[in-house]
Amino acid sequence: MRATILILLLLFPSSGAARASEPIANNTPETQEDSHHLAQLANCRAGITDVAARPQDRKRWIETLLAFDTPQARQLVVELLESSENPAAQEDLCRVIAQFARTTPERLATAFIDPLLRLLDSEKDGLRAAAVDALADFPGSEVSARLCGLAARPDITIVKRLAAIDALASKADHREVIGELMTLLDAGVPEITDRVVTVLEPMCRQGFGADVDRWKKWWAEKSQLSEERWLADQLQIHRDRHRSLAEAFTAYRDSAEQQRAALANRLGEFQREVFRTTNNEQERAAKLAAWLDDPLVQVKRAALGIIRARIGDEGKRPTGEVLAALLRLLKEGEPAIRRETLLIVQTLNDPAVVDAVLEQLRNESDGAMRHAVLRAIGRLNDPKAIPALVREIANPSAPPECLHEAAVALGQVAAQSQDRSELAAAVPALKKRYESLGNGDFTGRAALLAAMAGIGDASFAPEFLAALGSEEVRLLRPAIRGFSAIGDQSQLPRLRTLMSHGDPLVRLDAVDAIGAFGSEDADLESVLTRLSPTVEPNDAVREAAWNAFRQVAGRKPLAERIESSERLREMPELEETYLLELSAGLPPSNGHGPELAAIQDRLATVLTGRGKYGEAVSHLRNLYESSVANRRSGAADIGMRWLEAVLRSPGEPPIAETVERLASDGDESVRGRVVACIAGYAATLQGPQDADRIRALLTSLRKVPSNPFGEDWEALLDDTESRLTATDPVEAPSTP
Repeated sequence: MRATILILLLLFPSSGAARASEPIANNTPETQEDSHHLAQLANCRAGITDVAARPQDRKRWIETLLAFDTPQARQLVVELLESSENPAAQEDLCRVIAQFARTTPERLATAFIDPLLRLLDSEKDGLRAAAVDALADFPGSEVSARLCGLAARPDITIVKRLAAIDALASKADHREVIGELMTLLDAGVPEITDRVVTVLEPMCRQGFGADVDRWKKWWAEKSQLSEERWLADQLQIHRDRHRSLAEAFTAYRDSAEQQRAALANRLGEFQREVFRTTNNEQERAAKLAAWLDDPLVQVKRAALGIIRARIGDEGKRPTGEVLAALLRLLKEGEPAIRRETLLIVQTLNDPAVVDAVLEQLRNESDGAMRHAVLRAIGRLNDPKAIPALVREIANPSAPPECLHEAAVALGQVAAQSQDRSELAAAVPALKKRYESLGNGDFTGRAALLAAMAGIGDASFAPEFLAALGSEEVRLLRPAIRGFSAIGDQSQLPRLRTLMSHGDPLVRLDAVDAIGAFGSEDADLESVLTRLSPTVEPNDAVREAAWNAFRQVAGRKPLAERIESSERLREMPELEETYLLELSAGLPPSNGHGPELAAIQDRLATVLTGRGKYGEAVSHLRNLYESSVANRRSGAADIGMRWLEAVLRSPGEPPIAETVERLASDGDESVRGRVVACIAGYAATLQGPQDADRIRALLTSLRKVPSNPFGEDWEALLDDTESRLTATDPVEAPSTP
């Protein structure tokens, strides 16, 4: 009982000690529930009146007090409104009442009206404004009537009258309120008139200023409207007001966003400048780690930008405390920051990153972030992720975009795994999920086919075969890659057909697959047709066809590989490249002398046919020397081709050395052919444009002793000199 009396003293101190001595227990039987409620109210009072309380804490106590629907609670609210010991508590109580008036008006009691009305003439502007807000939306018609009465009383302070008018502003769409306000215009008090006009102007949609007569005329018309017309007029007013407020809000929001962006830029510039002027790398790392842990999003974002720039511009990847801060941010930051962090860490080849990203996948609930994590796993490309990806694929509740990303990632990661048992364990899950998808789910099935192709298990052949018969591009491409992965040659005819598909990406995949395991002449011919720009307009497909040609030809015996060059006769540039590759891969010491000679012979023919005589010289010389050393027939013919190439080579070709070599190796007939070859070449040199070549030829020929050739050589020299004289009569070299 003593505790109850103390609680009552706390609740109702104004009642005095005499009241505390009354036998309360005799009037109202006390129960345990009553005692508990009184203790709750005492706590509320203490929290609200605590002068050291934070505003947010006081607000929570007030909300708790207003939640009690008991006479004791309502009486405590009235007492607190009337108590002037703590104006801050009074003001906060008014503001919470205003909030409840808009959200849960049923919690407010009419007993609060009188204390609130008395606060309208408070000397404290903040408290008076809070009371106005509380009364503005207070439920019930009684408040409007009381406010109108206060505003009309000339015996009260002008401050209180103006406050009453301000409180009526929110009720100015009621006819009776407007009528009362119109009567105030007759008071002849300028302050009252100005305040009433301020309240009425939004309802009028035009300004009459202080012209009372025009306001009365306006009201005379409006007051005669039917209820339906009145409501329609009010609806239009509120629509106009809503539109103007929406426009103002948009302008405010845009301005705020611009200011926020400007502040973020300035803050980022400041951070970058601080970072730039910090020379010690350890201090730099400490700053980045601190910024990443900073509660401000803008500070985190600027730090992430610095890290991205260091990776891109300097190749400096985050390590140590910076990497640790990034991984914390990946787990604890808001979704937008986590996604930015993920874009950075997914480029880091670090086991700690892989572990952190996999842990994030296990715990992530945000759909967009989960999708981003799965994409990052694919880019990290670590086989450690295979079980997590398989679980995601097997999860029937996984969103379609997550299923797609997990399947694509699995296809990429599987190629890096050396554990076939782990990949084999994924087969049933992929097959089951593929079967569960409808035939029309091309995106989901295509992603699963890509994963199957990455694993390359032969048991996926039925799925690949069904998709290969489809005309849907999204299914065709992974099915082609799947057959390429398992090397099923039974589908080569279908793949050759797909090389002429309308979609260039399908053609590209089909060509790649033919190159991967094709070996028949039909495969060689099919890729050969894709080399021509008139047949294949896509550069990437033509490049793939060239690679496929070399791959398929490379599976054939050496003799057939050499013969394959004949298929490139219409494309001499490719034929040259192909023959050079064959030549480089067959050194004579490996017992491929005849084959190498055949390659060099064909290569020299291609080069000279393209006018590339200088490049043909080495091949013809090697071919000639090999023929002479092995006493093969036709050496003299090769020698003449060699000499012809030397003569037509640019720069300063070794004409004299070549002539002497052929003369020493051959008989009289060979020497005659040498003279005839040179004479034939000299005959092609005519006019001033060839003067330099004739002069260089004559200089080279004079270095050759005439003994092996006799009179024919002297005649050749005379003829060449005469050609030089004809082209350059001013100066001709003299015979020594």
